[in-house]
Amino acid sequence: MKKLIVLAALATMSFSGSAMAIAPTSRVIRIEGVQAGTGVFVFRFADGSHPLLAPNGSCAYDLRWTSNNPLLGTLVCRVLEATTSTNPACMANRGSNIDSLMTAGDNFTSCSGFNEFNMPFGPQAGLPNSTMFLGESATGIAVGIINTNTFPFLGAEGITFTPT
Repeated sequence: MKKLIVLAALATMSFSGSAMAIAPTSRVIRIEGVQAGTGVFVFRFADGSHPLLAPNGSCAYDLRWTSNNPLLGTLVCRVLEATTSTNPACMANRGSNIDSLMTAGDNFTSCSGFNEFNMPFGPQAGLPNSTMFLGESATGIAVGIINTNTFPFLGAEGITFTPT
Protein backbone atom coordinates (compact mmCIF):
# COMPACT_ATOMS: atom_id res chain seq x y z
CA MET A 1 0.00 0.00 0.00
CA LYS A 2 2.85 2.39 0.81
CA LYS A 3 4.23 1.95 -2.72
CA LEU A 4 0.84 2.83 -4.22
CA ILE A 5 0.61 5.99 -2.14
CA VAL A 6 4.08 7.11 -3.13
CA LEU A 7 3.39 6.37 -6.80
CA ALA A 8 0.12 8.32 -6.69
CA ALA A 9 1.85 11.27 -5.06
CA LEU A 10 4.68 11.22 -7.61
CA ALA A 11 2.17 11.08 -10.44
CA THR A 12 0.38 14.12 -9.03
CA MET A 13 3.66 15.98 -8.69
CA SER A 14 4.68 15.19 -12.27
CA PHE A 15 1.56 16.95 -13.58
CA SER A 16 2.21 20.14 -11.64
CA GLY A 17 5.76 20.88 -12.80
CA SER A 18 5.80 23.83 -10.40
CA ALA A 19 8.33 25.05 -7.90
CA MET A 20 8.15 23.56 -4.44
CA ALA A 21 7.40 25.60 -1.34
CA ILE A 22 4.98 26.07 1.52
CA ALA A 23 4.01 29.33 3.21
CA PRO A 24 4.64 29.70 6.98
CA THR A 25 1.02 30.50 7.82
CA SER A 26 -1.15 28.94 10.51
CA ARG A 27 -3.24 25.98 9.33
CA VAL A 28 -6.01 23.96 10.92
CA ILE A 29 -5.06 20.28 11.04
CA ARG A 30 -7.87 17.71 10.72
CA ILE A 31 -7.54 13.94 10.99
CA GLU A 32 -10.55 12.01 9.70
CA GLY A 33 -12.44 15.33 9.60
CA VAL A 34 -11.89 16.13 13.30
CA GLN A 35 -9.68 19.06 14.31
CA ALA A 36 -6.36 17.75 15.64
CA GLY A 37 -4.74 21.10 16.40
CA THR A 38 -3.05 23.83 14.39
CA GLY A 39 0.26 23.88 12.63
CA VAL A 40 2.83 26.18 11.08
CA PHE A 41 5.45 24.97 8.59
CA VAL A 42 8.77 26.70 9.37
CA PHE A 43 11.70 26.48 6.96
CA ARG A 44 14.45 24.63 8.85
CA PHE A 45 17.20 26.99 7.73
CA ALA A 46 15.30 30.29 7.64
CA ASP A 47 18.42 32.24 8.63
CA GLY A 48 20.23 31.02 5.51
CA SER A 49 22.86 29.19 7.58
CA HIS A 50 22.43 25.90 5.71
CA PRO A 51 21.96 26.28 1.96
CA LEU A 52 22.23 22.56 1.22
CA LEU A 53 19.26 20.36 0.46
CA ALA A 54 18.07 17.92 3.08
CA PRO A 55 18.62 14.19 2.48
CA ASN A 56 17.12 12.81 -0.75
CA GLY A 57 17.02 16.22 -2.53
CA SER A 58 14.29 17.81 -0.43
CA CYS A 59 13.69 21.05 1.42
CA ALA A 60 13.39 20.63 5.18
CA TYR A 61 10.61 22.18 7.29
CA ASP A 62 9.53 21.84 10.91
CA LEU A 63 5.78 21.48 11.31
CA ARG A 64 5.11 23.02 14.71
CA TRP A 65 1.97 21.10 15.68
CA THR A 66 0.03 22.71 18.55
CA SER A 67 -2.64 20.72 20.40
CA ASN A 68 -6.22 21.92 20.85
CA ASN A 69 -5.51 21.45 24.57
CA PRO A 70 -3.21 24.29 25.69
CA LEU A 71 -1.80 22.10 28.48
CA LEU A 72 -0.29 19.71 25.91
CA GLY A 73 1.70 22.39 24.08
CA THR A 74 3.47 21.95 20.75
CA LEU A 75 5.29 18.99 19.16
CA VAL A 76 7.49 19.00 16.05
CA CYS A 77 7.08 16.94 12.89
CA ARG A 78 10.09 17.19 10.56
CA VAL A 79 8.80 17.41 6.99
CA LEU A 80 10.68 17.01 3.71
CA GLU A 81 9.31 18.67 0.60
CA ALA A 82 10.42 17.36 -2.79
CA THR A 83 12.18 19.63 -5.27
CA THR A 84 12.15 19.53 -9.06
CA SER A 85 14.98 19.80 -11.56
CA THR A 86 13.59 23.14 -12.76
CA ASN A 87 13.17 24.62 -9.24
CA PRO A 88 15.76 23.04 -6.94
CA ALA A 89 16.52 26.06 -4.70
CA CYS A 90 14.95 25.71 -1.26
CA MET A 91 15.94 29.21 -0.16
CA ALA A 92 14.40 30.80 -3.27
CA ASN A 93 11.19 28.75 -3.11
CA ARG A 94 10.40 28.91 0.62
CA GLY A 95 7.40 30.84 1.87
CA SER A 96 4.94 30.28 -0.99
CA ASN A 97 2.03 27.90 -1.48
CA ILE A 98 2.84 25.98 -4.64
CA ASP A 99 1.91 22.47 -5.82
CA SER A 100 4.18 20.09 -3.95
CA LEU A 101 4.71 16.69 -2.33
CA MET A 102 5.72 16.35 1.33
CA THR A 103 6.71 13.36 3.47
CA ALA A 104 7.52 12.87 7.14
CA GLY A 105 8.57 9.97 9.32
CA ASP A 106 10.68 8.23 6.72
CA ASN A 107 14.29 7.24 7.38
CA PHE A 108 15.40 10.89 7.46
CA THR A 109 12.83 12.54 9.72
CA SER A 110 10.82 12.04 12.89
CA CYS A 111 7.21 13.11 13.21
CA SER A 112 5.30 13.87 16.41
CA GLY A 113 1.91 15.54 16.78
CA PHE A 114 -1.61 15.07 18.13
CA ASN A 115 -4.41 12.86 16.86
CA GLU A 116 -8.08 13.77 16.59
CA PHE A 117 -8.57 12.95 20.30
CA ASN A 118 -5.69 15.24 21.43
CA MET A 119 -3.54 12.20 22.20
CA PRO A 120 0.15 12.90 21.46
CA PHE A 121 2.00 10.54 19.13
CA GLY A 122 5.52 10.07 17.84
CA PRO A 123 9.01 10.05 19.37
CA GLN A 124 8.54 13.25 21.38
CA ALA A 125 5.68 11.48 23.16
CA GLY A 126 7.83 8.37 23.75
CA LEU A 127 5.96 6.43 21.05
CA PRO A 128 6.94 4.96 17.65
CA ASN A 129 7.60 7.31 14.74
CA SER A 130 4.61 8.20 12.58
CA THR A 131 4.58 8.55 8.80
CA MET A 132 2.80 11.17 6.70
CA PHE A 133 2.40 11.79 2.96
CA LEU A 134 0.90 15.09 1.78
CA GLY A 135 0.15 16.82 -1.47
CA GLU A 136 -0.17 20.62 -1.26
CA SER A 137 -1.90 22.88 -3.75
CA ALA A 138 -1.23 26.51 -4.65
CA THR A 139 -4.21 27.44 -2.45
CA GLY A 140 -2.29 26.28 0.64
CA ILE A 141 -4.55 23.29 1.30
CA ALA A 142 -2.63 20.06 1.92
CA VAL A 143 -4.31 16.64 1.84
CA GLY A 144 -2.85 13.22 2.52
CA ILE A 145 -2.59 10.31 4.91
CA ILE A 146 -0.97 9.79 8.29
CA ASN A 147 -0.20 6.66 10.26
CA THR A 148 0.33 7.66 13.89
CA ASN A 149 1.31 4.09 14.89
CA THR A 150 -0.58 4.65 18.14
CA PHE A 151 -3.00 2.03 19.46
CA PRO A 152 -5.84 1.74 18.50
CA PHE A 153 -5.10 3.93 15.44
CA LEU A 154 -2.61 1.66 13.69
CA GLY A 155 -3.80 2.19 10.11
CA ALA A 156 -3.64 5.13 7.73
CA GLU A 157 -6.03 7.99 8.42
CA GLY A 158 -6.93 10.97 6.24
CA ILE A 159 -5.32 14.31 7.15
CA THR A 160 -5.88 17.85 5.86
CA PHE A 161 -4.18 21.19 6.49
CA THR A 162 -6.31 24.27 5.75
CA PRO A 163 -5.00 27.85 6.08
CA THR A 164 -6.77 29.81 8.83
